[in-house]
Amino acid sequence: MGDRLQRWFRKGTGIHKGKAKVLSELQELIAFRKLNLMESWPMKGPFDVIFCRNVLIYFDKPTQKKLFERFAGILVQEGHLFIGHSESPMDLTDRFTLIGQSIYKKNRCNYSPLR
Repeated sequence: MGDRLQRWFRKGTGIHKGKAKVLSELQELIAFRKLNLMESWPMKGPFDVIFCRNVLIYFDKPTQKKLFERFAGILVQEGHLFIGHSESPMDLTDRFTLIGQSIYKKNRCNYSPLR
């Protein structure tokens, strides 16, 4: 990870000390857009990482299950899902394994993607 940090990030200085700046080359590779999780998703994947922090707690358990399955469907094998501390797929699906605080890895499996 150290090589990636050095390649894509710079340490902040002055009033930005303690922060990091993402180099413009990396910024150009990332798209931030609004997404209605209950509608059709415009992205097709596969993705290495999905960040969906502190969103799923607002949905009922059947909807959470559906969303975790959809996330698994567009993640690469052993891709990572970052969710909020009060969110968990553990009682809803067996497609993820906890590997860190609120960080899950997609399990290796033969499921077909759900979109």
